[in-house]
Amino acid sequence: YLALGAMVLGLMFVFFGFGMKFLTTLVGFAVPAYQSFKAIESRDAGDDRQWLAYWVVFGFLELIENFVGFILTWVPFYYTLKLLFVIALQVPQFKGAEFVYNHFLRGLLRKYEEEIDTTVGKGLDTARNMAEEIGGQLG
Repeated sequence: YLALGAMVLGLMFVFFGFGMKFLTTLVGFAVPAYQSFKAIESRDAGDDRQWLAYWVVFGFLELIENFVGFILTWVPFYYTLKLLFVIALQVPQFKGAEFVYNHFLRGLLRKYEEEIDTTVGKGLDTARNMAEEIGGQLG
């Protein structure tokens, strides 16, 4: 009965999207976070690149989803497709994250690197000024 229940629950996840956003976020974050920990602790620097590329791609994917997620949720099986994509990014043998980074994001980020640096710098300056102002009011 336990296996049947798990299978029914799994089918509900896939066909009705029930909990798929949570499952996709969990798989997209928990496994890579642990693998990143393992990469940091290992002496092999090769796995570091895999997980750094993963986080850049995953972050970009999440950023896009924040802007157009309301449209994407209408795409049939969107979270199932996203889950499969996220898993493909994670499997070191596929080097999916490095492929997406090298063929799509690297050029885009290099092209706008200066503008991004300027915008991030301004944002950090604003945050620092606000923190100093709040700190001054509290202290």
